[in-house]
Amino acid sequence: MEINFKHFKENLPQYVIDVFDFCLENDFEPSLIGGIPRDYLIKNIIGNDFDVCIRPLTSIDQILPFQKKLLEKYPEATEKKYGVIDLGNNVEISFPRREVFNGDVSHSNFEIEYLQDLDYSVDILRRDFSLNAISFTFRNNEFELNDPLGGVVDIKNRILRACSYQQFVRDPVRFLRAIRFHILLDFEFESNTEEIIRNMQLNFSPHYLRYEAKKSKRPLTFLLMIDYFQEGFLGLNFEDKNDDILEYENYLYQNDLYEHLRHAYFLRRKTRQEILKKFGLKNSQIWEIPFANIDLFELKQLDLEHFPKLSYIGDLLKFFENAANFDSKVLTYFQFIKPVAPVIFHDYKKCQVTVPKDIEPKLRSFFIFREKLKEIL
Repeated sequence: MEINFKHFKENLPQYVIDVFDFCLENDFEPSLIGGIPRDYLIKNIIGNDFDVCIRPLTSIDQILPFQKKLLEKYPEATEKKYGVIDLGNNVEISFPRREVFNGDVSHSNFEIEYLQDLDYSVDILRRDFSLNAISFTFRNNEFELNDPLGGVVDIKNRILRACSYQQFVRDPVRFLRAIRFHILLDFEFESNTEEIIRNMQLNFSPHYLRYEAKKSKRPLTFLLMIDYFQEGFLGLNFEDKNDDILEYENYLYQNDLYEHLRHAYFLRRKTRQEILKKFGLKNSQIWEIPFANIDLFELKQLDLEHFPKLSYIGDLLKFFENAANFDSKVLTYFQFIKPVAPVIFHDYKKCQVTVPKDIEPKLRSFFIFREKLKEIL
């Protein structure tokens, strides 16, 4: 795989190059690692989050003084866990380190030990996959490839391979990252990596489940894949709705995870409530509406006394009251027997109805709904 480093360098923001120059002036060798090299190799694009690993060329005793220099030079900089410095300009600085684990299986079950690691062979073992261990090192004003684990070949072969099987299994969040990359990149797992993933001891909070599911851009598919690789772990029943989930998430993605999940009407209310509980999200306004079986044009002619007999009517009324606030793609996706344009929901919201005095109080909301339908359809 040929890498056009000239093009890469020309398209990097100048402030990133300035950071590299400052590191070199202080006797540190900088490398971009992780998402930036990976996405450039796969998609020929340069993202916005720059993970820079800098190696002390003289001694690890350089690290602490230089951390202070970074915090002084960049006013917006903050120090994060494990000595990582967030410069506040989409650049994070880290130093080569070894993770020394205790006996627990969790996301932070280790102490760190700084390294020089000038041959790029040790620090990368703490990373998840070979394609995220590729680095572009800035040396002599040019970029060079460092790829000790063969991540470039794995990208070419569309493979996800763990950097270190021993370290991978110690962090259950890496299971979630594995599922996310499997979905986003459509890469397959190398056989040993897949075996590890299928047999990992899992233990993580709703926070990490939400975070990785959202980044996958397919949260329901994300849950399906967890169930595929560790059957029964989530304890969810998707009712053989795999095709519906794939179709829904091919068409519709919402940044708000709660909205995305609660509008998955092809799943029963109980299932969506269980999913939201897994994610640690609220369970309000989870409506059960069989859109494909509802004919609005028939409803606008229906006698009032029949409305209370419709099992879905309460949820349908709530939907109409709130639909003007929904994304138009949601309104287009869930169509009735006879499709209607999203604009009708805005018309419904604006429509005013006078209720005659002889309408029974228990039928009042149904009367208003029916008369508004007559007005807008």
